[in-house]
Amino acid sequence: METGVTHELAIGLGAGGERLGEAVAAWLAVRGHSYAESSMGEECLLVYDVDRGALASLAAELAAAFPGAVALRHTALQDDAWQGVWDPAGPTGAVTVGTRTLKLAEGTAFGQGDHASTEAALRALESWTGSRGAMLDVGTGTGVLAIAAHVLGYGPIVGTDLDESIVAEARVNAERNAVDPRAATFVCTSEIPAGSYALVTANIPAPALHLLMPALVKAVAPGGALILAGFVEKEADALVAASGLGEAARSDVRGWTGLTLSSPAR
Repeated sequence: METGVTHELAIGLGAGGERLGEAVAAWLAVRGHSYAESSMGEECLLVYDVDRGALASLAAELAAAFPGAVALRHTALQDDAWQGVWDPAGPTGAVTVGTRTLKLAEGTAFGQGDHASTEAALRALESWTGSRGAMLDVGTGTGVLAIAAHVLGYGPIVGTDLDESIVAEARVNAERNAVDPRAATFVCTSEIPAGSYALVTANIPAPALHLLMPALVKAVAPGGALILAGFVEKEADALVAASGLGEAARSDVRGWTGLTLSSPAR
């Protein structure tokens, strides 16, 4: 598999429209594939995978199951491409949470506070009034959301990222902000850690969110929340639909959106 690349399979529905879309969606669901509806004004379903071979096999199966009815298009998406859209209006290296100002070391990790998606995620985090308990931050970057959650009373906390050097930066930032290492653990992994969390956050691009959605939703404890950021407004509705959770809040910050999705209490 290619590091840092997510593959998108666009399934064009053409003249088949809604009826064909329902049939393809059901076919995908039976086989355990999550999907999103295109937000670009075309009749299209989107499937994401980091394994190009697996997606190619899926495309072949689709073509055989719906001969001549669907148009298939593959696109390789760089997972960090969105990070080049910087937003200079935000602060750099310091983030305020409640009455605390978090100090973040300058490094290569995303989440210095100078991107609107980070601000959207922080707004959602501060606004959520659910119970404080275990917290999981997927794609932790600088660790800013995990550190902010610690300030707000969450714990224990687990932050994950794909690069050991990024995880090391998160650990440094946690130490700079007096977070006890026993209260917040940062690990390098592509897996969603097992457990049930009162709060799960993920500030990563929409394709990665769709790919991880089933595991993210599964990690949320009953009555807990899933906070998503890292995408623009036109991508939000598809993410809400893919999650199957209730939308508790939505915020837009300079064109970027933060979602708070709530899991029903049992």
